[in-house]
Amino acid sequence: MGKYLIAVATSDGVHVDTPFGEAERFEVYEITKDAYCKLEERTVVQHDEGVLKDGQDADLRSQANDTEHCGCDAGGHFCEGSNDRVECVTDCTFVVCSKIGFHMQKLLAKHAVTAFDVECTIDEALHKIGCYLARQRKAW
Repeated sequence: MGKYLIAVATSDGVHVDTPFGEAERFEVYEITKDAYCKLEERTVVQHDEGVLKDGQDADLRSQANDTEHCGCDAGGHFCEGSNDRVECVTDCTFVVCSKIGFHMQKLLAKHAVTAFDVECTIDEALHKIGCYLARQRKAW
């Protein structure tokens, strides 16, 4: 097993408690066969904040912000910045968040990033991924 980067959506640095579409930052961890460690914290950089898809205006943006964000970037509502979130984690092997929509999972998969949606502590999530990787290695 080599080294893997894991991006975690967290609000407090302890729990996986943030949906992908609402993540303003990701903590990035490196996991190896024997251990894991935090490498950095990445802030999502928003691009084109003043423009909605199809040229929609600021009044529509206000209405869109009143809807519940789910991280899916589809389904008739506006989960702004989701593509910026994808760009933020494309060098990672895994993304761990509390919720992620199918569309975002597919976008991440195009960059060879696997998403896990769980609600637990970061330590628990990283331990489970370590076990998952160990099983994958034995399968080969």
